[in-house]
Order: sequence, then C-alpha cells, then structure tokens
Amino acid sequence: MSKWLMRLNESNKLKIKKRIEKLKAEYEEYRLNYNDFPYDRYLKAMESRKAEIEELERYGDPASAKREVEDYKDELERIRAILGKVHYLAVNIDPCDQKSDANVRKLLSMTDGYSFYDDEFKERADQGVW
Repeated sequence: MSKWLMRLNESNKLKIKKRIEKLKAEYEEYRLNYNDFPYDRYLKAMESRKAEIEELERYGDPASAKREVEDYKDELERIRAILGKVHYLAVNIDPCDQKSDANVRKLLSMTDGYSFYDDEFKERADQGVW
C-alpha cells in the first residue's frame, strides 16, 4: 500500500476515534439529563448518538468496511445463483390454465437475466427431483 494511502487511513481512524469519543460524551450527558428530566428530546438524542456510534464502529475501520462489502458481494452472487435456478425450474413448468400460463411467463420474464452453472442441479431438475 502506498505511503499516502496509509497516512490517509491513519488520519481517518484518528478522526473517527475522536468522533466516537465525542458522541459517547454527548450520549452520557443526554443520559444524565434524561434521568433528571425524562423528556422525549433527550431520549431521541441518545438514540441518534447510539446509532451513529454503532455505525462508526462498524464501518469506520477500512478492513471492516471491506469485509462488509465482500460479504455483500458473496450474498449477491448466492442470490443470483438461486434466481438462476428458479428460472431454470420455471422453464420446465407446464401451465394448466390461462392464469397459470400468465404467472409462469411473468416469472420467466423476472428471472430471465440470471444464470447458474450447476450441471448436477440441471440433471435433477430435468428428472423432476429438485
């Protein structure tokens, strides 16, 4: 990794750490105020600070953010493969009436852009075993 990128990451980590500390102090102040005067504005302020703290802790670290993106990509690929399988199964459905035919056509149009590469699944689907 280049030197300027490392310095940028360190700078961002420091800024995020300072922001988290500030939010924790504000949260504690609002909590004490809420204990003395239980107004909704203090509770809402506490909830917003807590949510921002959790978000910064989750996504503030570049490695953690990268891991979240990779997990998202993996899940997206898994869902695309499932939709590809649904499309392959829908191709083999014989509609029994006009309404079923319209539903199958709609399903086929919705899943048309998805594909998968699993010959074993295709063989089982052709035999009628899912």
